[in-house]
Amino acid sequence: MSDEYPDHEAGDVIITVKEKEHKIFKRKQADIAMTLKITLYESLVGFEKEFTHLDGQKHIVRSQPGMVTKPDSVKTVLYMGLPLYNNPAVQGNLFIHFEIEFPKELNKQQQELVMELLSSQKPKAISNTYAAENSHECINFEKAHVNENKKERKEAYEDDDEEGGTGGRQQVRCENQ
Repeated sequence: MSDEYPDHEAGDVIITVKEKEHKIFKRKQADIAMTLKITLYESLVGFEKEFTHLDGQKHIVRSQPGMVTKPDSVKTVLYMGLPLYNNPAVQGNLFIHFEIEFPKELNKQQQELVMELLSSQKPKAISNTYAAENSHECINFEKAHVNENKKERKEAYEDDDEEGGTGGRQQVRCENQ
């Protein structure tokens, strides 16, 4: 249906649609997904959050009363997605991935309040039967730790191979009984 010329056949109109990435929503057919950050307080006692949908309208999402929202959980809001292809009367769903913002630190008073509040979940004390070399302190993860470990493991395996070893691997014989 493009321009026509005398004694020439009209050509086709080709339209290419490129989907732009949205800063909040990700699309999968008629469903859309978003990430919502809530505080630890909101995850434990409930939340009510406002967001602007793709159509520019403001919407509110809230948790169910008494339900704890766990980190990395996903909740669904039915029929808040995009219209289905060839059936605009039906809409996809909105999936919300929750990120919980934990406090950076707690002062002594806050620690005591949390311990009092969650005293029923206090873990059992571990007996002192373990030797000091079996007690370890966790440190913050850094990407460099992974690379260092790979390098050290590779060198350890190479050393074992040179000595005729099995590279830290044990040989196991399997038999039917």
